[in-house]
Amino acid sequence: MAKTILQKCYPNHHGWLKLVHDRTNGDWYVREPDSDGSADDVTPFDTLEAAQAFYDERAKVWSETPNWKAQAAYDEKWGTDNGYAPWQLGVER
Repeated sequence: MAKTILQKCYPNHHGWLKLVHDRTNGDWYVREPDSDGSADDVTPFDTLEAAQAFYDERAKVWSETPNWKAQAAYDEKWGTDNGYAPWQLGVER
């Protein structure tokens, strides 16, 4: 299977978003994480232009969607509250 990933990004650690061309059959598609992160949703397209427009739109949406699970893991590791140190929130040490 000859597939080429034309673009990919990992917006807000939700999962990989990929724009893919399948050279064996000429298909274009976008793979994106589903809402619970358990699998990928695949959306097929007939043209590169349509796939690119969808990819750009989904990259913007995923970039603007907070990932509270990743934020909680960061806060747990670094002792922050939503990325802020206690002193930045006016809490005495």
